[in-house]
Amino acid sequence: MIQHFSGSLETEVVAPSYPRTRAGPQGSGLWNVFESMLGDSDTRKALAKFNPDVVYTDSPLYAFHLKLSQLAPQRKIPIIVHLRGDLWREFFEWGKRSRVKSKLLGFPLYASSLLGVGLADRVTPICRWLQSEVRRHLPSKPTEVVYQGVDPAEFFPTPGIELKHPAVAIIQNHTVYEKTLGLLNFGTVISKLPEVNFYVSSGEDIRQSYFPLVEKSLGQFKNVHFLSGIGHPEGVRRLLASSDLYVLASNLDCCPTTVLEASLMRKPVLGSRVGGVPEIISDGLTGWSIDNQNIDEWVHRIRSLIEDAKLAERLGTEGRKWVSENFGWATIAPQVERLIIDEAERAARRQQL
Repeated sequence: MIQHFSGSLETEVVAPSYPRTRAGPQGSGLWNVFESMLGDSDTRKALAKFNPDVVYTDSPLYAFHLKLSQLAPQRKIPIIVHLRGDLWREFFEWGKRSRVKSKLLGFPLYASSLLGVGLADRVTPICRWLQSEVRRHLPSKPTEVVYQGVDPAEFFPTPGIELKHPAVAIIQNHTVYEKTLGLLNFGTVISKLPEVNFYVSSGEDIRQSYFPLVEKSLGQFKNVHFLSGIGHPEGVRRLLASSDLYVLASNLDCCPTTVLEASLMRKPVLGSRVGGVPEIISDGLTGWSIDNQNIDEWVHRIRSLIEDAKLAERLGTEGRKWVSENFGWATIAPQVERLIIDEAERAARRQQL
């Protein structure tokens, strides 16, 4: 993103390594509790050395720790949180399904993240739907929608992988139950399309807690194939290049990057009409958003895109143009730069009072 800034800002990128999400002795239990309570000292040292006028972060947890670190210093650095998900709903659903031990270990992390949003000077939700949720929970919090940015140059014609056609790509992470729930219920659609092959990625190299549920639910279908090792961006490019269309079956999503990436690979996209998904799929132009309960429409849209090559090509061509113009970093970065400058100027005025 910062590569697309105008040059009027001096920036420093700090990438904390907590909380640990990959497998390993430091990725579980008490270690995450420790980090969620105290934060990362290397991050605080890096920020103290750089001494920024504004911090822009996509982690509410980091925002919470940075606010804690400012309790004593006289100069308060404003923090903008780029909010990528509905933490309130995720917290509620996690609490319903977690065991007592998991609740005890995970509560500090969730609570700290929610406090991070509450303490932030400004929040930039990733879609209009999420902005309405922030306003519902925090009515006085300043907000501005900043969609997920993508780099169109990262997605280009590339050799694909061997698939059975017709082929539908499904690339989702399985770390949040509500997101996975849409895919768990997608079997009804799959059962009505036995001639179509559905390729389901196991997700990134992080704890995919609910992927076993997906394997159990969809593994009964002979036309469902599970793929591992689909790395980003090369693996995603190759899978999309070989597919006829992309499907996002979810019960909770805001601005899923895979929808944007599929459009950049000139593939028509079909996504669940939930959260912010309808904001990034232009119905009839790049694909369609569909109610999860409307099984007949899912079946009709998938079948029509497979049978009508000209329609699929038109949606794919328009999709790349739509995403490049509306969600490319060349569009998103100037908005973020303006927000940072505005927040810095507001902070400076407060210091003068």
